[in-house]
Amino acid sequence: MLVLPLTAAGCVPDSSASGEGGGAEVAAQPDPDRSVPVRRTALGGSARTKRQAAGNTLRDENKDERESRRSQELAGERLLRPGHKGASVRSLQQRLEELGYWLGRSDGVYSTLTEQAVVAFQGAEGLVRDGVAGPKTFAKLSNAGPPRARSTKGDVIEIDKSRGLILIAEDGKVRWAYHTSTGTNEPYQHPNGQTYDADTPSGKWKIYRQIDGWTTAPLGRLWRPKYFHTDGIALHGFSSVPPYPASHGCARLSMQAINFIWSHDLAPKGRSVWVY
Repeated sequence: MLVLPLTAAGCVPDSSASGEGGGAEVAAQPDPDRSVPVRRTALGGSARTKRQAAGNTLRDENKDERESRRSQELAGERLLRPGHKGASVRSLQQRLEELGYWLGRSDGVYSTLTEQAVVAFQGAEGLVRDGVAGPKTFAKLSNAGPPRARSTKGDVIEIDKSRGLILIAEDGKVRWAYHTSTGTNEPYQHPNGQTYDADTPSGKWKIYRQIDGWTTAPLGRLWRPKYFHTDGIALHGFSSVPPYPASHGCARLSMQAINFIWSHDLAPKGRSVWVY
């Protein structure tokens, strides 16, 4: 199998998409199997194998954790999960917000956004990422501090691939933390017939282009993307943000999270983006 470095495989919008602020919103939802942004770079065989193994391990850990959750529920241990409502959920939400994990609002409803915030916290604390608040998660919450940024000055967006986090940092302090799903680091076939590796490029970049709406890329559609790498890599909204790497290279966020980032101008053009 031929694996090539990318020259034209990125998820850059097609020529029909307008420039900054000009993308037209489309009511239909993107196809979750096709709308993952693209990427390319060839990884060495051993590096790719290690990253793929890490992703497989994370999926296995999630399966084991789900089985453990069932046993805990039968034993009557404290568990909060999507669909739950009430004062306990509100307390969980308020604690997560206090630590900087964005979840929309603390309304006592364990929504998808609350689940995403729990996944972000679990990733930051080295727990299995399953989006369920159980004994281990509550134990960490009781004495955890805000997630730490690597940057020490200025406004920086940090994408921590190993922990599945996007951090909005201001002078070294994290203002908001979000869960993200980045590149799988697995080979995939591009519509141009070539095979590429789906990696999110590490390094220090800057946001250079953005589209306020849906845009169509070679592998599908992206919601309100903010591009930081010239191979067409962006952070953008998507309907599915699982607790493991699932994209072709971009950093996925929930639709609501990217909307919040846009409305609060947290990722303007020229903003530094650190990927590690």
